[in-house]
Amino acid sequence: MSKTFVCVLLLSSVCFAQALPPGLGQARPAEPAEIPATAPVITLQGLCPNAPAGTQKGSPDCKTVITKAEFEKIINTLNPKLPLQARESVANDYAKMLVLSTEARKRGLEETPRFKELLEFTRMQIAARELVNTAQEESKPTEAEIEKYYKDNPGKYEQISLKRIFIPRNNPNAKPTDPKPTDETLKAEGEKARARLVAGDDPDKVEKDFYEAEGSKMPPPPTTIPNWRRDAVPPSQVALFDLKPGDISPVTVEPAGVYVYKVIDKKMIPIESVRSEIEAQLGAEKLRSTIDSLTSSVKPEFNQAYFGGRSQLPPGIVGPASAPRAENSNPSAPAPSTGTAASTPKK
Repeated sequence: MSKTFVCVLLLSSVCFAQALPPGLGQARPAEPAEIPATAPVITLQGLCPNAPAGTQKGSPDCKTVITKAEFEKIINTLNPKLPLQARESVANDYAKMLVLSTEARKRGLEETPRFKELLEFTRMQIAARELVNTAQEESKPTEAEIEKYYKDNPGKYEQISLKRIFIPRNNPNAKPTDPKPTDETLKAEGEKARARLVAGDDPDKVEKDFYEAEGSKMPPPPTTIPNWRRDAVPPSQVALFDLKPGDISPVTVEPAGVYVYKVIDKKMIPIESVRSEIEAQLGAEKLRSTIDSLTSSVKPEFNQAYFGGRSQLPPGIVGPASAPRAENSNPSAPAPSTGTAASTPKK
């Protein structure tokens, strides 16, 4: 059986092996570095497809040996970062596939039209994935690009710590016959709370006093909000980032209730803390641009008489343009679609 096809089958094994808990399996007596490259790490006694004619299956000479160097070549192809404790799972699956693929070859299955079609489709999947992986490596931003993006987008990396007063719209102690509070009523309560904050009252006491006045038996929510970033703030409250430490926000009436904020601290996140985040974002943008440039010029047309008019695909070839993510290094992730039908194009 083709090594390409076996390699693809192994990807599912790698995916499973990556999820194994760290302590699973017995401790090895030696680290891989201590084992010579030529030492056997998998021995299949009774499997000898390349042995001289007449070699008996039960003979000691009938065996297939995979050395450390050969096995690590497979691992490095699939996933060089695969944990040591997970490699035995891959080895077990690889051994089974060697046995089954040898039998398939004996039966002539590699010569069937179905096998050849599967092999060609698999080849296309791997080629597409390798292109995306290569483009992903080439899309990694430089240090200068990371620093420039950080300096050009200071608002994204601004961080504020707040005290928040929240007055809920629905009082859990209210009776069904009690009138529902209007926005005007809630805003008036919020203005009272804001006036106390402006006067220097403790936010926790302000909120607690309101809940006690309403007869609420539930504890008020925490007032402290540490390290809030702009992308975590509801759109209606982004203006908080325009305030300075010590400022009190205007009263905001929302469906859930009323909010009043006091800015406690405001600072920039150090670039060291967001470097990997920026790198991933810029890399993903570069990768998407690269893939889009390759696929956007191809406009597939689908026979709606065949597909039943259900196709809602956007223009251009879909798959690689939308699938890759900079942080995705899982080798077992499905290869991007290339817009092919079930049958692969003939050369």
